[in-house]
Amino acid sequence: MTDLIKEGIYHIDGAVSKKPEDSDGPARCSFIDLADGEKKVFYLGVQTISVAEYFALIIALSDAIRKRYGSIKIYTDSQLVYEQINHNLIHKDGKWKVKAEHLKGLFLVAENLLDLFFDWEIIKIRSNENKADLK
Repeated sequence: MTDLIKEGIYHIDGAVSKKPEDSDGPARCSFIDLADGEKKVFYLGVQTISVAEYFALIIALSDAIRKRYGSIKIYTDSQLVYEQINHNLIHKDGKWKVKAEHLKGLFLVAENLLDLFFDWEIIKIRSNENKADLK
C-alpha cells in the first residue's frame, strides 16, 4: 500500500427542500474534493436532513477510498454528523449517541469507511465557509 496519496480534503453538505411542517422532503447531498475542485451533487429521494448529511459523508469517504487517499480531512457544517462521529469514535464519552434507528446503519457504514484510513479528521465549519453548500 505504498502508492497511497497523502491526504484528501473534502467539504460535504446535505440539504432537504421541505415545507416547515414536514420532517422530510426531497433530499440531496454534495461533496467537493479540494484537489480537483469539482462539486458533485447526488439526489436521494425523500429523506431527512440528517440522512442527507450522513450520505454526503459516506459518498465523500467512498470517493477518497477510490482515489487511494491514505488520510482525509472532512469539513462539514452539520453539527449532528460532527458531534456523533467525534464523540463516538474519538472521545468515546457517551455524548451524542446515535439514537435514531434510521441513522444507526449510516453511522456504522461511516465508521467502517473511516477505519480504512491511516488518519482522519472531521472539522466543523460554518455554512458560509462550506464549499459544498447546497443552499
